[in-house]
Amino acid sequence: MRDFEEILKKYYESKSLSDEKIEYLLSESAGPAKTSIVEYIAYAAIAAVLVFFSINIYNSVQNRDLTDRVVAEIAMNHQKHLGVDVAANDYETLGEKMDKLDFPIRVPDEMFLDNYELLGGRYCSILGYFAAQLKVRNKKDGRVLTLYVTKMNPELERLYPDSYYHDNTEIRLWAGKGILYGLASDVTSD
Repeated sequence: MRDFEEILKKYYESKSLSDEKIEYLLSESAGPAKTSIVEYIAYAAIAAVLVFFSINIYNSVQNRDLTDRVVAEIAMNHQKHLGVDVAANDYETLGEKMDKLDFPIRVPDEMFLDNYELLGGRYCSILGYFAAQLKVRNKKDGRVLTLYVTKMNPELERLYPDSYYHDNTEIRLWAGKGILYGLASDVTSD
């Protein structure tokens, strides 16, 4: 058996590969091609775009959830149809009487003043933030609506101002001069 091993060893020692074959084998066994800096930059850019869109989608979902919570809370409080604790027919007088608020009660805009008559208000909260719940009467049809007023803050700035419907209540959210407004009315069937 020893002789066979010797013969086999001598046979293979006498054989050799050409330089071209050695070069080919070495190039094939070198592993995957090295990634260039341009490819790394492209991969990083793709990853950055994916992270950017993921964060935006997450924030959008969070902001929509926050808006839904505010709308639901306003609808729930409006449906209680509580009376006013402080009667007043102008915003300045109401603001003076509701002196615990750390923000001014102001009329949202002139158009609002032309369309709604102030009846009075009471203290309330929106998402735990101190607020005023005002009763206003539509001058055209006599319906009583609830106007919620609170100081804008970083959390409330994430709300989507728009009109919403929740449990037979229409709620319109908007902001102006550092104040968040929410006008709630019963949905009427025409």
